[in-house]
Amino acid sequence: MTKEEARFIRDMYLHDIQWRVSRYDSQVKLGITPNDSEEVYMSILGYMQYLRDIPQEPSFPDVEIKTFEEWSK
Repeated sequence: MTKEEARFIRDMYLHDIQWRVSRYDSQVKLGITPNDSEEVYMSILGYMQYLRDIPQEPSFPDVEIKTFEEWSK
């Protein structure tokens, strides 16, 4: 996999999970019980940081980029 391909996949995963952070933040601000628990929300934030850190991995771009479900197991 090239660096560009790895970054594209990483960016796609970031984009695919970002809506849950936005939804949680909006629901909390509106006083609505969030769909995700605070524990899940914090896990999502950790996953997003994992994705951001991928390009700094020594083996980049030859890394396995995990989905949130794979990463959170």
